[in-house]
Amino acid sequence: MKIRYSKTRLQWNKHSGTWMFISAVCITIGSRFIWAEDIGVDIISSILLGSGLAFLISFFYENSHQYLTIKDGFIQKNSLLPRRLNLSEITSVKKFARDYTLKTPEREMVIDTQIIDPESLEELDRVLDKLSVPLKEMLTATA
Repeated sequence: MKIRYSKTRLQWNKHSGTWMFISAVCITIGSRFIWAEDIGVDIISSILLGSGLAFLISFFYENSHQYLTIKDGFIQKNSLLPRRLNLSEITSVKKFARDYTLKTPEREMVIDTQIIDPESLEELDRVLDKLSVPLKEMLTATA
């Protein structure tokens, strides 16, 4: 089961990357017509090009792998360095300020629910409800 990113997050990465990439190309081409050799423009367009490519790579990676994968008794947070927890080892689930913290005796995983698609969040809640662990819901922060 895949817990998907929200459409807003994916669209943000795609649009940001596309516009930065297009801006870099336009600045580079435009600067060639105006100035013969301007190092400052090359640096700016290189930064925009790099940032745009980073956003686009992030979009394609997140779109194909999604935020979480729940399979074969494990929950995995997909990123460059994926984190994986065995569902049977989870000792507590804490819900606080739109984050879920899953704890095992050795590790913990924080899940940001703001970037999860609403339908996928319902699926995640169903999976977490099936775990026989104490649930701590914190509505307000305590000092």
